[in-house]
Amino acid sequence: MGTMKIFAVVLLLVDFIHCSTLSFSIEEEKAIDTIVGNIAVNSGLSSNMSGQDFNMLEYKRVSTNSENSANLFNIVETTGDIKTTTVIDREEICKLKQTCVITFDVAVSSPFSNFFALYTIEISIIDKNDNVPTFPQSSITLEIHEDDSIGTLYSLDSAQDKDIGINSIQGYEISPLNSTFDLNVERNLDQSFILRVELRQKLDREVDDFYQFHVTAKDGGSPPNIGTMTVDVKVIDANDNKPEFQSDYNISIKENFSVGNTLLQLLATDKDIGENGQVFYRFSPHQSDLDNIQQVFSLNSETGKINLKQAFDYGQKNLYKFFVDASDHGTDPQWSQTLVTIRVEDDGNNPPHVTFSYLVSKINSNTVNISEAEKVGKAIAIVNVQDSDSGKSGQVTCVINNDKFELQSLSAGKFAVIIKQILDRETVDTHTITVTCNDQGNPPMTTQENFTVQLADENDCTPMFNVNYAYFAAISENSTSGSLVTQVTASDCDAGHNSIIRYFLHADGVDSFVINDITGIINTKKVFDREINPRLTFRVLAVDSGSRPLTGTATVVVNVTDVNDNSPTFNVTAFNFHVLENQDAQTLVGKLTAFDLDEGENARLTFSLVGNNAEVPFHVYPNGTIMTTQKLNREDKSEYRFRIVVSDHGIVPKVAQREVRIMVADGNDHYPVIHFPNSNNKTLAIVYLESVGSVIATVNATDADSGINADLAYSIVAGNQLGIFDINKHGQIILASTHMIKEDTVFPVVISVKDKGVNPRETTQDVFIVLVYANMAAVSPVKDNTTGNKYVVISAVVVAFTALVSAVIIAIIIILRRNDKKLAEQSRREKVKHANGDVFTNGTVSYDPNHGDLSRKKKKEVSFSLEDDLDNAFDASSFSYDDRDHNSMRPSKNNTMQFQQFLIQPDKQIKSLQKAHDTGSDTSAETIGSDSGRGGSESELPNSANNPDDSRAFGYNNRDFHKCSSPFDNNGRPNRPFSDNYSNSAKNNGGLTPRETFERKHKLNSSTRRDNNQLPDRPQSDEWSPSFHMMISVFLVRNQKHKEDENLVIPAEEDVFMFYLYIC
Repeated sequence: MGTMKIFAVVLLLVDFIHCSTLSFSIEEEKAIDTIVGNIAVNSGLSSNMSGQDFNMLEYKRVSTNSENSANLFNIVETTGDIKTTTVIDREEICKLKQTCVITFDVAVSSPFSNFFALYTIEISIIDKNDNVPTFPQSSITLEIHEDDSIGTLYSLDSAQDKDIGINSIQGYEISPLNSTFDLNVERNLDQSFILRVELRQKLDREVDDFYQFHVTAKDGGSPPNIGTMTVDVKVIDANDNKPEFQSDYNISIKENFSVGNTLLQLLATDKDIGENGQVFYRFSPHQSDLDNIQQVFSLNSETGKINLKQAFDYGQKNLYKFFVDASDHGTDPQWSQTLVTIRVEDDGNNPPHVTFSYLVSKINSNTVNISEAEKVGKAIAIVNVQDSDSGKSGQVTCVINNDKFELQSLSAGKFAVIIKQILDRETVDTHTITVTCNDQGNPPMTTQENFTVQLADENDCTPMFNVNYAYFAAISENSTSGSLVTQVTASDCDAGHNSIIRYFLHADGVDSFVINDITGIINTKKVFDREINPRLTFRVLAVDSGSRPLTGTATVVVNVTDVNDNSPTFNVTAFNFHVLENQDAQTLVGKLTAFDLDEGENARLTFSLVGNNAEVPFHVYPNGTIMTTQKLNREDKSEYRFRIVVSDHGIVPKVAQREVRIMVADGNDHYPVIHFPNSNNKTLAIVYLESVGSVIATVNATDADSGINADLAYSIVAGNQLGIFDINKHGQIILASTHMIKEDTVFPVVISVKDKGVNPRETTQDVFIVLVYANMAAVSPVKDNTTGNKYVVISAVVVAFTALVSAVIIAIIIILRRNDKKLAEQSRREKVKHANGDVFTNGTVSYDPNHGDLSRKKKKEVSFSLEDDLDNAFDASSFSYDDRDHNSMRPSKNNTMQFQQFLIQPDKQIKSLQKAHDTGSDTSAETIGSDSGRGGSESELPNSANNPDDSRAFGYNNRDFHKCSSPFDNNGRPNRPFSDNYSNSAKNNGGLTPRETFERKHKLNSSTRRDNNQLPDRPQSDEWSPSFHMMISVFLVRNQKHKEDENLVIPAEEDVFMFYLYIC
């Protein structure tokens, strides 16, 4: 007590951190210095201190609560290792306790700090199967009465095993298996056994008075330990047999037979033994003349001899008949009875005298020995009969009382005893032959003599096994070599050496089993695997020891019982299942399959999830069926992976694991979502003259489903009756055809996005597509770097051709000027009227841009028009000459320059002309002159675009100028110019445009031909370069007429030269 107080004071001075329990385990019988565990590792001290402090800790045992364990373990103070100090015997320490735990305390401290910890160490001693089941006696003898009833139980001492649990005794077996005895085993609550032998069939001591078998106790170890006890069963006789006389007794006695002599020897036998087989005799008390019989005869109760007690008186009585009882000495005696007949003969007639002469070997004076194989007809003895009487009294006849033999008369007074039937020792081994001879006297005299024939055995019986069909045995697979299988027994009805049997295995069993040739016990020769061969069938031989041995055969069937030595096996490396989303809970996903090569409970399999899988929405049933526990949403999670375990139902179950992968199949539960266009942004625009196939916009749509359910198809379902637009499989809205407009035009269309599921879902979106109206100058030409070299060549050709045309025009002008000079003088004489105050300056006609007519009537006019629309042809008044100039009648300088520059630089002149019309002033029309020779560039064209509504815009085909397209339609006809198709306001009453009227008048091949005549095929091309389309019309006015009242100059007669220039 004082020590504990001091210890408590010390604890107050240190940093006591905690007190906890550490558990370890070790199997018994381990060698000395076996490491049980480490306190430092299991306590986790290293996580709470530095490595240096941890390495300096000291470990010391404080106390031992289990006194018997003080010297079992040692603590290494520097490392904390727990080691054994001796070989531990669990049975010695803990006896039969189910748990064996050694407890002691260990203090952990540091010499360099105030650290201190106290741990309670608990070490569990694990049982090892190191003890063999032991019976109190290796052999015992049971005495069982042969009259005990079937089902009677006889107690045996059970075996003891110091091990516990599965290593203790698990069961008992009897060997060899037999139909007479079996084991009755009951298990108590404390796991001990009540062991009894049960009688399974009735015993007969007279048939078999001894049995032997073995009782085997097995524990549950692997391999199991076995203890054996031999049980000898001695069958105690029951008085179940009564004495039996050989036959009734009938003798004749001379009346002068001496008193006191033995008249007759009675013999009764009892198959029982002991008191039950000991026979005594008496005169039957149940006969009327018992007193007279007892006066004349005496009977020895033990020997059965009948002696003459009183002399005969032939005259008074010559025949005696009485009954003799034979009884055993059993508790409940058994009785039998015989009739004795004694005839008293007159003293004057002598009975025959009978003697035997033996022809075979004798055992004694009254017994002979012959082989059971002796043939029928063989003589074994001679009967000699003599009768001293004369006459009929001397005439004797003899008879024999055994059916197997007969008398054959040889001569007077001589008879031969011969074999009448085949003898069988196994049926009757001893025959008593009684010869009765009677004379013919009056009364006849009779003499009886007998001898015994004992049959010698011949090896004529084949050994017979004690089963009807086969021996059936069972043995556990994996049992060690030498394990007991069964015991075979055979019997041989022969005797002596011929009945000695030895046992052998047939060739079909020698590889797997061995047999004891004396006892017939069969043991294994190797270890069996039930999964390879669950049943073994072989033959055993029983061979007797005769000079010519006979052999009996029996079949042994050994069933190899299953041991749970195979783990369940899966058919696949991984399970893959598919389940449709949005199905109700309890939807079948699939079924797991596995197999086990074992059988019975060892092959019955149960499936389950591994660990806690609460987040897995599936339930695995014991039969392997997988079902959902809730509705699944593929968009939340499309795949689940988890592991399952399959376990058999063996005593020690074996398990296997596999991964299960469940893919959630798409249920097409989502509509496509159109991100663009959308309700906030659904207006698209494209210039109406963009080339066919141009992409207007790309529909951006997604579908949260997968597979074909997310494969989207695009279409325009409304608003596209004219087929202007199309949408391809990529969702690109494209310009499908050119639709001519005069102003910006909006087309409301409906776009459909539909998935390709079995039951497709569709989403639509309203879209407004604006065709933007713009002329040629408003559209920037699309450049293609890959065709740059081609455009250089085209440009060179255009320039060259333009120069050529200019030269031709200049030549025409020169010719005209020469002709004008000839008329100059004549023109001077004419009086020219000037209208509206027109003024001539320096021989040039002044032009008022705000007035649509010329200031004077012109005699000759030359008009040049870059034509796209003849309805708006270039006004001829922009070119004029002064008729007052007799030397030079030519177009005005400025206008001539403009025309020439137009031919050479069309882009620049278009821009200049547009400005001229926009401003309506000379200054604006002379942009070219102030250009410093620079000219307009392609990049500048959009800045000079005409208003589409400006009727003064210089007419040319923007579309044909900016894009490369064939000048002919699909039927080979020239494409109609833009002006012809859409200048409806310029049509005359006949439904023709001025251009059409002009072409009809001059019988030209119009591009606007309205009839159905097919023009000749023209070469088609899919790759037209950006084209330049120019029609040049040259009007040569030969004569002119004057309408004085209107002050107009009307061409009266015209020579027209017109040509088209296509550059592609």
